[in-house]
Amino acid sequence: MDLLSLPDIFLHQLMRLMEIKDRLRLRLTCREFEQIVAGSNAGYFEDCGLLLEQSQFSVDIGDAAFNAVNTTKENMDAFLRMKSRLFNKIAVNEFTVILGENTVDPEFIRHLTDKFKIGTICFYVSSPPQMGNAMQLMADFPCSSYILDIEYLPEVELLLALPPMEKFVIFKSRECGPPDMITGRRLPLPGESNAAIPAESFFKLLETHKTLVFEYKLVTLSSDDLMKAIKIISADTRKRTVEFKIKNSLNVDFLEESGISKTTKNGDCNGEFVAVWCVGETPRTFASVQLRYYKCLISITDISWANGDLLDHLASVKLTNCS
Repeated sequence: MDLLSLPDIFLHQLMRLMEIKDRLRLRLTCREFEQIVAGSNAGYFEDCGLLLEQSQFSVDIGDAAFNAVNTTKENMDAFLRMKSRLFNKIAVNEFTVILGENTVDPEFIRHLTDKFKIGTICFYVSSPPQMGNAMQLMADFPCSSYILDIEYLPEVELLLALPPMEKFVIFKSRECGPPDMITGRRLPLPGESNAAIPAESFFKLLETHKTLVFEYKLVTLSSDDLMKAIKIISADTRKRTVEFKIKNSLNVDFLEESGISKTTKNGDCNGEFVAVWCVGETPRTFASVQLRYYKCLISITDISWANGDLLDHLASVKLTNCS
């Protein structure tokens, strides 16, 4: 079959169904196909990604994974020229950008994505400069939604300045600054806050972001604050999740105030709370409970009902809207 004899409307529709590897091969067959490939819409792909690591960068587009090369201007310009010959438009559901310690000019990323229509952009950042680059790139795609995973805790002012996220995760503390001259302990990164996130800031973040996950930092909440968060999630019509860690003693206080104890059994009710499942504490494992409050499913793990020092360890809380 002579593809070049097809009407343009069918030919361009066919080009939208091709994998990236097929486009790479097809453009090498003849000048006519080279022009068709470069001037056609590549269609829709589930995911693409850019990894910046040390002094190299690599790119994945659909089924094509382009090998990592050094981030020299010559290599970056060559990649952009090659990309311009593959398509003139492309739609991507999720584009992942892993901003490592590599200091790539944000203009390269802008040129790389200038023909992209992106549903969700996922950023992984681990330092204040990377956060600055991520925020600049978010501004380039105001119609996209965002997922942000960060490995350090910025100052509260910066956290509150972030645009609404589909998912916002702070997943671990990185102490990779220079060592202290006296103690030898590594200092936090510049711009990193060591303070716990206060309740007021927590609720502002909860109001802004659809899914919010604090996987390592202590959130300063009282029992009343925890109840307030539960009511916010329960009242929301969207599917939402918030996860955080707080002192076990606060969790125990909250549960006891809600009529939940270590003797509570599955199906027990107390006011608006229903015990969905309860796993008791053993000498080797902590207790877990799952409760329902109207439309909010409350999962609390790593609970110790014991007295003493165990009351100061952290328990995990997950609130999910069940509507």
